[in-house]
Amino acid sequence: MKVHVSGITILGTLLVLGAGPASAASGVGAAPRTNSMPESSKSARSAVVPAPPKGSVPGKGTERIKSCCTMVRLIPRPKLAGPLSTEDKPNHILQTFDYLEINDFINAFIESNTAVKENPTDALSHYARGCSLMGLLDFPEATNEFTESLKLDPASGDAHFMLGQAYRLRGQYDNAINEYTAALSSKPDNAVAQAFIAECCRMQGQDWKLGSECDKAMKMDPQLPLPHTILADSYGTQGRITQSLEEYQKAVELAPNDPYVHFRFGQCMSNLERLDEAEAELKKALQLDPTYADATMVLAWVLSKQNKMSEALTYSKKAVALAPNDVDTHFALAELYKKVGLHEFAIQQFKMARTLRPKSIRLQRALAMELAQTQNLSEAIVEMSMISQQFPLDEELKLALNALLQLRRKEISGKDSN
Repeated sequence: MKVHVSGITILGTLLVLGAGPASAASGVGAAPRTNSMPESSKSARSAVVPAPPKGSVPGKGTERIKSCCTMVRLIPRPKLAGPLSTEDKPNHILQTFDYLEINDFINAFIESNTAVKENPTDALSHYARGCSLMGLLDFPEATNEFTESLKLDPASGDAHFMLGQAYRLRGQYDNAINEYTAALSSKPDNAVAQAFIAECCRMQGQDWKLGSECDKAMKMDPQLPLPHTILADSYGTQGRITQSLEEYQKAVELAPNDPYVHFRFGQCMSNLERLDEAEAELKKALQLDPTYADATMVLAWVLSKQNKMSEALTYSKKAVALAPNDVDTHFALAELYKKVGLHEFAIQQFKMARTLRPKSIRLQRALAMELAQTQNLSEAIVEMSMISQQFPLDEELKLALNALLQLRRKEISGKDSN
C-alpha cells in the first residue's frame, strides 16, 4: 500500500503541572524545559491543504488546522492509493485521521485498532494507531506503534517524524533527533522536522546549536513560525527580552491566524506583567480557536492577576470542560477556588487532579494543605502520611500535621469523655 502526505493536522498544547501557566522562572514567555514541551504550528498559508480523496468519510471537506486541549503536534495525514471507503467497507485508516482532525481521540483509537486487527502486518495501520495514541497522551505505546510501523516500512518519513515526536515528548531528545534526521532523509525540505531538531537542542540546553538549526528551518520554509518561537523561548530563558519579543512578533506576522502563536505571545506578555496585552493576545487565540484549553487556562490565570475573579473562574471552568482529563486544568481551577475562599470546591478539583496523576507529590501536598485548611482531619492526616512514606515532610507540612494530630486527639478525647 503506497502512502503520501496530503496534509497536516495540527493540534493544541500541553502545559506541565508545576510550571505554572506563565512561569517567570522559565524566562520571558519561554516554555519550561520539560518532557511535554509546547510547540508551534504551521503558518497561516498551510491552513488550507488539499481535501481528502472522495469516498473517505461523507461530509468531510478541506482539511484544516485545528488545535485541541492536549498538545501541539503535527500529524502527517496519509492519502491512500487504491480502493477507498465504501458504504459497506469503511476505510478505518482514513476514518482514524478524520477523527484526529476533530480531536476525537477515542474514536480515532477504535478505528485504528480495528485497522490493525484486520491487517496486523500493514505499516500504515500501526502508524494510524500510533497517531491516535499520541492524541491519548500514551507516548510509550505510541513509540511502540511507530517502531512497528517502521519495521514494516523502514522508508516511511512520516513514521520517523512521529516517532521523533513521541521520543521528544518523553524527554528522549537524542533519539528524537535521530528520527527527525531520518525524516529529513526521506524529505530533505521538511522544515518542521528541522525545527524540532532545534527544539531538542534547546531542551538539552545546547543553545549554541540553536541559531544554526533554526536558520536551516527558516531557509527551508521562510513562512514557518516554529523556528521563531523556538528562538524566542531560548532568548527568554537567557533574559534577552528584546530579542525574545522580536521573534514572537515575527511569528505573529508570519501566522496571524495561528492560535498557538498568539497563545505563546500572550504567555510572554504575562511573564512581563503586561497583563492587558497578555489578555488581548490570549483572547485572540480563543477567537481563532474557542476549543483551545491551554489558552483558556492561561487567560484565567491572567485575569486572576488583574483581580477579575468572576471572569477568571468562568474561563477556568471552561478549560476543565474542554480538557476534563488534563491535570493542569483541574489544578489551575483548584488554585482559583482557593484564592476566592471556596475551599470545598478547591478540594474537589485537587482530588480530580490527583485521580489523574496519583503519584504526584505536588498534588498530594496541595490536597493535604487544603484539607488541613478546612480541618478535614482524617483525610488530611492520611494524605500527609502518604507523602511522608515517600519523602521527608517539609517544615510547613510538619507544622500542619502536628496541628491536625493535636486537633484529632482533642476530638477523640472529647468523644471518650462523652
